Amino acid sequence: MTALDDITRSLKDLYQRLAVSGKKTAAITRLRMELAGLDRQRKELFGTIGERVSELRRAGQIRDVGLIGLLEHEFDSLDRLRKRIQDTMDSIQQLNLQEIELGDLPVSAEDDEMRAESENLLNSFEVL
Repeated sequence: MTALDDITRSLKDLYQRLAVSGKKTAAITRLRMELAGLDRQRKELFGTIGERVSELRRAGQIRDVGLIGLLEHEFDSLDRLRKRIQDTMDSIQQLNLQEIELGDLPVSAEDDEMRAESENLLNSFEVL
């Protein structure tokens, strides 16, 4: 019976280690998820602070030359991005307002080949 007791004891020990390991893994996973949420909140707050500072600069309410000098590169990058976004939105609006006929769209040689192949494939089927 001692061999059976040893096996039973070993199985109980293994079960307890697995249970502890499972609880530890679950706790770590829960904490990592909490950490990811906190990091997201931090990034959102930094974004909000940045937006407010940018608004204050555009409104001329930041008079600290040192602060403006420290953030000049970021302000310039932000202004360039803002302009590119506006240009892209204007292009989209122009395309949406234009009436484009299919004949006016540029067609590549690849598109012609694909169209010819699909037409040949359709003609190969007999319809009853």
